Amino acid sequence: SISFIPGASYDALYVHCVSSSPCIYTSSSGYAGLEFYIHGGAQGGQAIDVAIVQYDRVTEQSAIVKSFPVASILGKPIPANAWTKGYIDFSDVPAGAYDGLWFQSKSSSGVQGVVYLDDLRLVARPS
Repeated sequence: SISFIPGASYDALYVHCVSSSPCIYTSSSGYAGLEFYIHGGAQGGQAIDVAIVQYDRVTEQSAIVKSFPVASILGKPIPANAWTKGYIDFSDVPAGAYDGLWFQSKSSSGVQGVVYLDDLRLVARPS
C-alpha cells in the first residue's frame, strides 16, 4: 500500500504513465473502470476526489478531465480503520486516452489524516 497526507492546498497523489503516450483508455475498446482500496487511517472522513487527468506535453500542465468525490464512489465517507473497495465506471468519463490519476485533497481547512491506497487496477472490458 501507499500512504499520503492530504493537505489544504489541494495536494494530490499523482499516478502517472511513464511512457510517452497515454495509458488509460476509456473508449468502448478501452478499460471498463478503475478499482482501488482506500483506508482512512485512524481518523477517516477525509475529503478526497479521484480525478482522471490529461497531461499536455507542450505546456507541461495536467488538466482534470473528470473528477469523482471518494465519498460518492463509496456511498459513505472514507471509513477509519478499515479498507473499503472503490470503483469508478469509465462510462462516466468522456471517451479518450488519458495520462494519469490524482487522488486529490478537497479540503480548504487544513491537513487531513493519513490515507492509504492499495490494489489500484484498471479493469478490462468483458470480451
